[in-house]
Parts: sequence; structure tokens; C-alpha cells
Amino acid sequence: MDPFSIISGGLGLAKTGLDIFGSTIQAKGERLAGKYQKQVADSNAAVLDAQADDALDRGEKKSSQTMKNKLKVQAAQRAGTAAGGVDINSGSAMALTQETEYLAQEDVNQIKANAWQEMWGYRAQASDMRFQGSFAEATARQNAALTLLTGGSKAVGNAASTASNVYNIERGGR
Repeated sequence: MDPFSIISGGLGLAKTGLDIFGSTIQAKGERLAGKYQKQVADSNAAVLDAQADDALDRGEKKSSQTMKNKLKVQAAQRAGTAAGGVDINSGSAMALTQETEYLAQEDVNQIKANAWQEMWGYRAQASDMRFQGSFAEATARQNAALTLLTGGSKAVGNAASTASNVYNIERGGR
């Protein structure tokens, strides 16, 4: 075999090997990038889940505080009414206490509704975050597979071209 054929064939094989190696490294990088994006998204989703739990906790605490304040207001109303010599269990004094009860319960209902809305907003964002992470990871896997296929195809093309060149050199067609 002619030395030029050997050199040409060796260079062609080296190029083929480098193409395969480069595609493999690129594919691995794409998979790692997708995995990282999923980890970031999952971490962000966990923060959003914690914020959702916090929204409910704050709603419960605020509701509880509202009911405690209601009791203080009702006690002050009863004390003021009784000090004026009015029967606190009948008439307008009783109606005032009942209205305070009603308004406090309305406030508690609104506080809880707001807390639930805030919580569901965070939960929806967390779900979206998880979906984005999973999608990024799946896309990266697909891109990595395509990179390997493209690199393999390129390597086969290079090998065929090298074989053709060596054949032509051996035939004397340099």
C-alpha cells in the first residue's frame, strides 16, 4: 500500500473518530444542561410550594386574630351597654353583638378565600415550573439523540469518503 494512501486513510479515520467523539461530548453536554434546567425548575417549584403553605398559614393566623379581636370588641360592647344599664341579651344590644359576630365571620371568610387564592396561585406556578423542567429535560434528551445521530451520519460519510479516496489513490487516480 502506498504511503500516501496510509496517511490519507489514517487522517480520514482520525477525522471520523473526532467527529464521533465531538458528537458524544456535545450530546452529553445537552443532557446535562437539560438535567440542570430540571433541577433548577424543581427547586423553584419547591420554593413556590413553601410560599403556598405560608399563604395558608398566614390566612389561618389572620383569621384567628380577627376572631380574637371580635371577642374583644364584643366584650367592650357588652361592658359599655351593661354600664349604661341596658340588658345585653335583648334588643339593640343583642343585635349589635350579633352584627359584630356576622361582620367578623365575613372578614374571616374573605381572609381564608384570599389565602386559598394566593395558595392556588403558587401551586399553579409550581406545577408550571415542574412542567417546564420536565420539558427542558426531555427536549435536551431529544437534542442529544439527534446530535449523536447527526454525528454518526457524518462519521459514516467521512469513512465512506476516506475509503473512496484511498481506493482512488490505490488505483492510481490520485
